[in-house]
Amino acid sequence: APLVAETIQDMLVTTDHQIECVLDSSVGSEGKTPRRRKVSVKGDSKRVSQVLINLLSNAIKYSPYDKRVIVTVQKKDKEAVVGVKDFGIGIPKQKQSRIFQRYYRAHDRDLAYTGLGIGLYISYQIVQRHGGRMWVDSEEGKGSTFYFSLPLN
Repeated sequence: APLVAETIQDMLVTTDHQIECVLDSSVGSEGKTPRRRKVSVKGDSKRVSQVLINLLSNAIKYSPYDKRVIVTVQKKDKEAVVGVKDFGIGIPKQKQSRIFQRYYRAHDRDLAYTGLGIGLYISYQIVQRHGGRMWVDSEEGKGSTFYFSLPLN
């Protein structure tokens, strides 16, 4: 939770989007209630932050009209799960299975969205090398939620 909060603060400096962070009651930051306990994962904080920055940057880029982004942090079984939800253009169902492939861009014909198609691929590789998983839930025209999970320490 502290890494997520710090990364969000860094992103807020460069955007006019509103980024809200929602912590599950099982994940603690500063131990505000007795039920909250700190959840930790073993990994490279710079690389995990890089994953989050990429997901936040994409959420901002692909939701130019709705300025809300919601980041969730929760503990599920033996994993810490982070979700980044936007309310933007979404990804067509038929393209979602390829979204984590190198150089793949779901919206490559639309010149309004620049990029090389490697950000999600790199993020996916970082998460995998930390023993985690990464997936997307998206509906075209309604937005996307990208998730990644890391094993608990």
